[in-house]
Amino acid sequence: MSHQSVTVPAEQDGIRVDIAAAKLFGHTRGQIQQAIEQRRLLRNQFPISKGSNLVREGEVLALAPAVDTGIIAVNAPLEVLFEDEALLVVNKPTNLVVHPSSADHLDSVMQRALAHTPSIQEATFDDSATAKERPGIVHRLDKDTTGVLLLAKTRESLLALSAQFASHTTKKEYLALCCGTIAESQEVMTRLKRSSNPKKATFIVDKYGEGREAESLFNPIAHLTESTLVHVTITTGRTHQIRIHAKYLGHPILGDELYYTKTSRTYSQELGVTRQLLHAKKITFTHPVSREEISIQAPVPPDFRDALTALHAPDSLLKEV
Repeated sequence: MSHQSVTVPAEQDGIRVDIAAAKLFGHTRGQIQQAIEQRRLLRNQFPISKGSNLVREGEVLALAPAVDTGIIAVNAPLEVLFEDEALLVVNKPTNLVVHPSSADHLDSVMQRALAHTPSIQEATFDDSATAKERPGIVHRLDKDTTGVLLLAKTRESLLALSAQFASHTTKKEYLALCCGTIAESQEVMTRLKRSSNPKKATFIVDKYGEGREAESLFNPIAHLTESTLVHVTITTGRTHQIRIHAKYLGHPILGDELYYTKTSRTYSQELGVTRQLLHAKKITFTHPVSREEISIQAPVPPDFRDALTALHAPDSLLKEV
């Protein structure tokens, strides 16, 4: 990593380092302030901690380049549900990951968001290279789960929203189309841990209490042909949580190729369902700037609606979802 270096001339003696560096390197003062926060501006080989520090004639200032994460913005469709100076809320489609797993990943919600709003790249937890790999990401949805996804546009919003998720003060509501009949509301409280199966990245219910707590509430909305449309709320957000809990109840989500039974898999194939029919319908949270409570909903995607129609859902139900 090469550095730009300059020697402080006599006319800059006694001037604030952020002002002097902006002039000497040809950058804005804001860019220099960011470089100081990232410990990329050095004086005589030592990082400068404050922009208010004064420089002296003959001192050597060096500016290290910003870390390049290699993430490429992707100019592709992004259905925006809500946007302001702090937030970007989108309706995530199926077959799209939230963030890339490597620098050469071709597409993700995050990459599309960067094309839509380039300033999202500044919405990181800190200035580490790891944090810069996933700017704006507050929470996640599985690749084939659709619906409401919240992204932060500033670091302050990212920290505030992440704190809400960590304290379980956000309300997340889903629709799931489950195999079989769920006759009444079911509350599921388990601990989940990663499976030891090296062939699949799955999680399992931990019967010995060593995993992470997971809580889901399943409320049946409509009983359809050999299936149930369920409203699910979660207070925790563990990986694959709803999908695992649905199978735990004996009613896997139709189309799920990780958490299934022989019956659910066969029925999914008969219906032509090729991905788990799980949709993040609604999210309620406190706006990180205005502090107002906000609720945002995402319409059900066509394939989910087609499955409901194939299962003879009444028109009144189709209008509700």
